[in-house]
Amino acid sequence: MQDFYLNEGMREEVRLYLLKFLTDKAVEKVFAQEDTKAIAEARDVIEEAFNNLEIIFQKKVEGKEMLNGAR
Repeated sequence: MQDFYLNEGMREEVRLYLLKFLTDKAVEKVFAQEDTKAIAEARDVIEEAFNNLEIIFQKKVEGKEMLNGAR
């Protein structure tokens, strides 16, 4: 997971792919006159998950930089 976090390009491409996929599904559901609330919730969860990656791994990366700087 840390490798994924550190690869900003890939991380952003995956995030954008997931959001585009959800948007496409939302459009299909709108035209089919189906409920789209779950898709909005899924979007929020995806954004939260990516934000959480930053919280988790940014601390680890900063910790490693501090350790290396002490040498």
